[in-house]
Amino acid sequence: MRVATLVLCLIALAGIAIAEESSHMIGSGTLNLPELREQIYCQQPSSGWGAFNASSGFGSEQADDIPGTYAGQEVTGVTMWHAQWGGGPTAPSGLIVNFYDAACPPAMNALHSFNIAWGDMDVTQVYAGSWYVNQMIATLPNPVVLGSTWSIGGIIDNNWGQNPPYNGLVYCDTVAGCEQYWDGDYWGMPRWTPASYYFGYVTDLGYCLEGGPTANQESTWGQVRSLFR
Repeated sequence: MRVATLVLCLIALAGIAIAEESSHMIGSGTLNLPELREQIYCQQPSSGWGAFNASSGFGSEQADDIPGTYAGQEVTGVTMWHAQWGGGPTAPSGLIVNFYDAACPPAMNALHSFNIAWGDMDVTQVYAGSWYVNQMIATLPNPVVLGSTWSIGGIIDNNWGQNPPYNGLVYCDTVAGCEQYWDGDYWGMPRWTPASYYFGYVTDLGYCLEGGPTANQESTWGQVRSLFR
């Protein structure tokens, strides 16, 4: 009886260890970030970076507020940084980008959701070592016009479930507006929990927005023609 109990305890502890390992990765090394196309807003990963699990396999997601000063701005593309750990580099199915019409925290349900295939994005590996980081530049299937109080969320769409390698999005230690939020119910962090509840310090989601004219700005032929020069 004592042996059986000990075995059950060891199995339980192993499960906890696996869950903790799959929840996040602390950054190390230097990201070799290529120069981005012109962005309307950007929160690039900074010196103190790492990643939370944000993957379809675990039903997890990271989200962060979008500054209200960009209300009325049209967004045509999004850049995020894919982190992968616990195994060799494996291409996921794609990136799910969600826009929420609330911030600090985001709304419970997305107003706009796009699943962008891995092969349809401009993907560049920016770090390879004990884990891997890819820069993902995604063009949205349809432009989105931002509201005054919005958030953006990201999920790596992986088709191998909860098996490693684990997947998430890179964060940065420079916080603009609210800290990032996490939907990590698998680790006891229900939708939406401030990420600092898990680590004890605040972080922001790394993301950039690419866009066109504001919703109330008329595009002249000269502006359109300049895009093709």
